[in-house]
Amino acid sequence: MQDKQLWLQPDYYEGFKCKCGACRNCCCNGWDIAVGMEEYFRLIGMECPEEIHRRLECAFRVPREPSPERYRLISPNWLGECPLRAEDGLCMIQRDLGEAVLPEICRMYPRCLKREGSLQEAVCSNSCEAVVESLMRPERLQLRFVEMDARWEIEAHADGEMLNLGKQTVEMLQGGDDALNERIGKICGAIAGDVGYGVDPGARETGLRTLMAALEPLTEDSRALQTFAADAFDRYGAENPDAEENFSADARAFEERFPDWMRWYENILTNHFLYTNLPWVDERLTPAQVRAGLCMVYGSMRAVGVAYAAKRPTREDLADALAGIFRLIEHSPFYYNAHILAKDPESMLAL
Repeated sequence: MQDKQLWLQPDYYEGFKCKCGACRNCCCNGWDIAVGMEEYFRLIGMECPEEIHRRLECAFRVPREPSPERYRLISPNWLGECPLRAEDGLCMIQRDLGEAVLPEICRMYPRCLKREGSLQEAVCSNSCEAVVESLMRPERLQLRFVEMDARWEIEAHADGEMLNLGKQTVEMLQGGDDALNERIGKICGAIAGDVGYGVDPGARETGLRTLMAALEPLTEDSRALQTFAADAFDRYGAENPDAEENFSADARAFEERFPDWMRWYENILTNHFLYTNLPWVDERLTPAQVRAGLCMVYGSMRAVGVAYAAKRPTREDLADALAGIFRLIEHSPFYYNAHILAKDPESMLAL
């Protein structure tokens, strides 16, 4: 039997529970869910109620470039939902046959397990609304990390240098009394070795224009962005002559309504840093290019959150919007796209 190992994990991880049918924006909505070849044939061939078998027969499509790991896709139905989701919001497979029968991706999501050098980490994705809600609870203070026993084995892919810089970014994010955008600016400078990188308060108009122009091409492949960023495009887009005035007014109202917003965003970003191995989020990118992506992560959280809350004033509404944009940020080549699309990334820190 494999020995127990110590895992570093956020303090919410051990108590995380899926909201199941109570989820406002179910994790399987709007996504093609990939299953491997072995899992596909196991699902198609298993003994199950006739209704589940009928739905399974119609659920799968062949991806453009199938592989043993990505052999078939469970595609959304005409409502944008997983065809195996029942009317009560529950997964029919899990409800009727048990969790062990689920595809691995459905059993694990939103959890992520990894090894960074000698350190093993377990974290959940911000794309799950239950995770974001836990990071925004009124009683929650700064996100903390704890060590727990676990029995998992995964491949290592980080070295000591990565661990040290990754730890430094979290310490910079959680330390001091600076405004959140100023801390992000310092982190960007540390990542790329540019101590002069920071916030220009007069760049807000440029930041809005840069962000909206960079996000717009990404809406084609992101239903979540289409849904949760629609108000931001309408109020802050280049075609709106009052974009900066709208943002300033919305931001003031946002900050009055949510005085703890910086603490919430800090916790969500801390979780994001761990989830993505920041600053090594994409092996194709240089540190300067990762910096562009981080600026756009902050800008997206700020503009989309502020615009969405202007019409939907509850903490749950804000959690929905943030989880929605993290579907794009954490489950697509967001940082790679950002370094190509964002022409003046530093300006987004003014938002």
